[in-house]
Amino acid sequence: MSDDTPIQTDEVFLDTCVLMDYAKDEVDPSRKMKRREAAAKMLFKCLTELERVASKTVEEEFKDVTQRRADELEEAEEHAAENSLKSYDFTGNPDLSLRDERNLTQFRDTLLEKYDELEALRRLNKRHRRFVRKQEELFDDPDPKVTTRPLGYTVKVYTDLDSYMDNRNDREILSNAVEWHANGSGNVFVTSDEDDFTFDDPSRLYTFEERLNKIIQAHTEDGDQVHILATETFVTKQAEELASKPYPTS
Repeated sequence: MSDDTPIQTDEVFLDTCVLMDYAKDEVDPSRKMKRREAAAKMLFKCLTELERVASKTVEEEFKDVTQRRADELEEAEEHAAENSLKSYDFTGNPDLSLRDERNLTQFRDTLLEKYDELEALRRLNKRHRRFVRKQEELFDDPDPKVTTRPLGYTVKVYTDLDSYMDNRNDREILSNAVEWHANGSGNVFVTSDEDDFTFDDPSRLYTFEERLNKIIQAHTEDGDQVHILATETFVTKQAEELASKPYPTS
């Protein structure tokens, strides 16, 4: 992250992975939560004045991932009614991505390492129900935790990013964030998959964020600079800012 432009934090644009981190439950509540998941929960539960924004692309991706994983967990539960949970094969569904398969298999295997079959099945069902509940809480409640904006993108921004990003969905989401920023809404894009928005080669003349901002300045009228921050970094900065403010005396 460069420091040329101060971060604006009345509202922030969230990547899908931040929502996924928030939606997950703990495998074992007695163990320390993963830092990225803990940061996502703080972002939603502690930063109450913050407006959290997503594009329709983010909303649809989140709902698609959580729904297909919830459906697959339900299939695993039905399988376990007459068979061992360990014998369920998460690789047999063509609707699942490789990431879905790895995530669900790892979750099931971790549960079975820690708990007996009955308790593992109960926790599997808990995650299934949580995915469904978080869809409603984040987007579908009368007062949702995330504001969805009908954002498109400047085609030239999207095509220029093609030179630096292989994942089309990530490219579209970042282009949505640029449009949100160019409309004067804010300048912080929060992600927990920051490796998706960095260059592998540290010898490059510009960082990924610097290259992004050159694209923004070339193709948008009002765009200034977007900061790409990991969830942990953003939450830490917000906590420091709150701590620096004088405590109200009345």
